[in-house]
Amino acid sequence: LRFLRARKMDKAAALKQLISERMWRQRNDVDNLLLKRDPCEAIFSVITPHAHHGFSKAGMPLYYERSGEAEVPVLLTSATRKQCALRHVWHMEVMSRRMSTSSDPEGKPVTKQIEIRDLKGLAMSPNSAAMQLFKDTIYIDQTFYPERLGKLFLINAPYVFAPIYAIIKPWVDANTIKKFVMCHSIGTAELLKEIDAAILPVEYGGEDPFQV
Repeated sequence: LRFLRARKMDKAAALKQLISERMWRQRNDVDNLLLKRDPCEAIFSVITPHAHHGFSKAGMPLYYERSGEAEVPVLLTSATRKQCALRHVWHMEVMSRRMSTSSDPEGKPVTKQIEIRDLKGLAMSPNSAAMQLFKDTIYIDQTFYPERLGKLFLINAPYVFAPIYAIIKPWVDANTIKKFVMCHSIGTAELLKEIDAAILPVEYGGEDPFQV
């Protein structure tokens, strides 16, 4: 159903994409990816602060990332572009497992996620390496994990982000772009529409003492 929605109910196109996705998973042993520890775990944790924490009111798993603090040039001195792409696949597999955990076996399954990306501290000019890594993740999501995004909150977005957003917008499917929520501040009101205050970290306007 996700593949059909992604291909606007074109059955032939959806089947072609689904077969390609199955072959990709088999070729890269994606089903067993979470059985092994990511050798770059420490690198990603230090250079890109992030956390899988909590669920939305609708049961969608939440992912937080301080994207504005990510030091991509430093990251690429310790991890290759391929390892960064694999890390994103690892992340998507974690989120898929969390969706399954949250799903009611007798009710409607949870098939989407919510991401909160904090852009505070973003560099004044776009970094070409960071842009390429972002383009890689968009390709992975749209090709192998279609219709997995519920909402993407871009919070504390500096005004310098506007030209960067203009660059990345054409890379993203039009229906997916509609799920992006841009906030030039913390965006507490928007976040609380989707997330209970008891689950939302204090630093983002909620009551949970958890820190990313």
